[in-house]
Amino acid sequence: MKKAKRQLGFKTPGILAICGFYQNSGSITELKKIVKSRLQDTERPNLCGLLIAMFLVNYKKIQEMTSFTPFINLNFIPNPSYFGIVDIEGDESEADSNDIGKREPLQSIAKPAENTRVLLYSENIIPMIEGNGNVSFVCPSCGFVIAKNVWKLSLLNLVTKCPSCQTYSVFVGEEENVEINVKTIAFKKGVYPLKSKLRIKRNICLIGL
Repeated sequence: MKKAKRQLGFKTPGILAICGFYQNSGSITELKKIVKSRLQDTERPNLCGLLIAMFLVNYKKIQEMTSFTPFINLNFIPNPSYFGIVDIEGDESEADSNDIGKREPLQSIAKPAENTRVLLYSENIIPMIEGNGNVSFVCPSCGFVIAKNVWKLSLLNLVTKCPSCQTYSVFVGEEENVEINVKTIAFKKGVYPLKSKLRIKRNICLIGL
């Protein structure tokens, strides 16, 4: 990733590639696992993902006829910390239920007065909010997971109440100096009890007015 910093910089989104040849499917599968694990640890918000490109040759022999067919095997692995959209079909299945991203405490606040903030809460949905990002926000008092595997840009100025200890806290959001077109959904001030888990998608930011 140190070389990636020099090649990609810090502002413009881009994709890094690993290229090779004549690697079997087992080696490629193992490489994908290593790349996914490494990307979970990076906080490069402008790194869209990593492309594994392998040059291979398909050998066939039918009776006296022999053929060699060259082809390229491509695997794109998205970076969980990148908040923008990448128009490449990749394996971005839902995060493993036991895989918690980097834990970050929310900012503790006093109970807000009625209709002064946007309040999201649930008594029995655990966690209340979930996505496929690399950050999990937790209660600043007891460490209970409020938002699992989301992005730092996913939630802004939203207040929540911890189902475990009843502490009020707020998603303060974070500014990223990256050229990304983000879609926003704004909530009016009020109380929003969640009847089901709130699924957060990449490139969509929820904002409290």
